[in-house]
Amino acid sequence: MKKLPSNKLYYCEHLVLTPETNEEINAFVVSTHPEGKGLMDYLQQEAVRDEHNGVMRTYFVRDKKTKELAGYFSLRASSLKLELMYDNTQGMYPCVELAYFAMNDIYLEAHQYNKGTGITIFYNIIVPIAQEISESVGAKGIIGYALDIPSLLDRYINDYGFSRLEAKKEEELHKLYRPANDKGCVFIYRDFAS
Repeated sequence: MKKLPSNKLYYCEHLVLTPETNEEINAFVVSTHPEGKGLMDYLQQEAVRDEHNGVMRTYFVRDKKTKELAGYFSLRASSLKLELMYDNTQGMYPCVELAYFAMNDIYLEAHQYNKGTGITIFYNIIVPIAQEISESVGAKGIIGYALDIPSLLDRYINDYGFSRLEAKKEEELHKLYRPANDKGCVFIYRDFAS
């Protein structure tokens, strides 16, 4: 992969375990929703192992001025049956899964003037990486599983441009594909063409 994306406020780096990053990982806090504890647990307990095993790539997003850890996200390759996504279509829907995405509440508390940090990171860092992956290996969009909290789902749909499937297809997809650690989450997707 070429140089990772950045903008005027944030830059992105691939997770590399050092004594300093280990301290940052242990200090990372997600407290907005108690259900989000899994985001913190993944970073603190599994991200390094998944990196080593080549099943997921985790990225830190840092403040350009202070170098503080603002958030993190993890991506992996995925695919779904097209018939679950679109009527009268068969085949596979290759995609990039945004498996984990969290903001560091400690950073957000200290920088309350940086409103919309998550949206900025999504559009300026995550989407460009996913699109570059698509150009290299072929992917039709980004998928994920969002916590089933109305305010959070509304944000993913209205601010991030994700969609939900119709109820029957969503239920079928959840039975076939939803990872065990995403139980209670809702499948969302965002086509690159949209």
